[in-house]
Amino acid sequence: MIVITPSSTVSAVPLTLDPARRRFLCDPTERNKNGIATWSKLRSSLHGLLVFEQRPGLYAVCNPVTRQWTNLPVLAPDPCFTAFTCGFYFHGEYRLLCHGEEASPSSDRPWGYQQPVAHGEILYWSSTHPQAGRTGKMLAFDTASETFRLMSGPPGAPMAALLELDGSLCAQNLLPCPTRLDIWVLQDHEAERWTLRLRMEVPPLRSPCPCMVSTAISAGDGSMLLIGDPLCPLVLLFDIEGKRLVKELHFRTAPSFLVFSESLVSHAFFQLPRCPELKPLKFPDRASGDSCQEEQILGC
Repeated sequence: MIVITPSSTVSAVPLTLDPARRRFLCDPTERNKNGIATWSKLRSSLHGLLVFEQRPGLYAVCNPVTRQWTNLPVLAPDPCFTAFTCGFYFHGEYRLLCHGEEASPSSDRPWGYQQPVAHGEILYWSSTHPQAGRTGKMLAFDTASETFRLMSGPPGAPMAALLELDGSLCAQNLLPCPTRLDIWVLQDHEAERWTLRLRMEVPPLRSPCPCMVSTAISAGDGSMLLIGDPLCPLVLLFDIEGKRLVKELHFRTAPSFLVFSESLVSHAFFQLPRCPELKPLKFPDRASGDSCQEEQILGC
């Protein structure tokens, strides 16, 4: 799982949750002579590629393992007033899905999307997308046909966090009861049929940090579940088979809940000319190894 350190470097923590130290991937910041950093926002992770937004319309893509980087085609400022990323997927080529606004978003329309969950050839968003508040439905994007559709989520779980678990699209929900964890599985995409797979009681949190559960990923061999919120440095680890809370993991910064998988594939697009405005990305010195001591993971 990708974490951002206090100095804004990007690292990965093994999802096997072994005690091995995390791996430093890259540093997407640019610092001026006074040491003030300009942060590039991490937007997506797929097949060993990371996508950063350096400014509106300019996105950098890199492979931290091969240390290659370049930019995606620069978005034109017109006719959209602004654009924000929705997802990153493969359709014969890697494509970044962006939502364009012809005017400044109004107060009743969100600025962005949550990170989608990919299952098969479909990207799913649960409760954070422009039509969620009006329709109360999930959003699905078929990357093969490149078409959208609204669909029903788990019954009684409007704030469910989506994840892929054991080869199925699942949703977990801690609301409206903060001491009960429900996991739903999508049995039929076309019929939009969900079934309750697991329900277990969990103890109240001992942390003062309010855990607004909005995202989740499976860990270890798939029998563990990590849940939390990108704005909170507390992550909860659940044993699904044992139906119990294993521990609370405390990070110095909030984790991104993006999963990074190493890849040695060298893509041809890395050889294309770069945009002159593109800021360079920095990678770890091979001689110094991959260790970095900034981030600590504490279990309690």
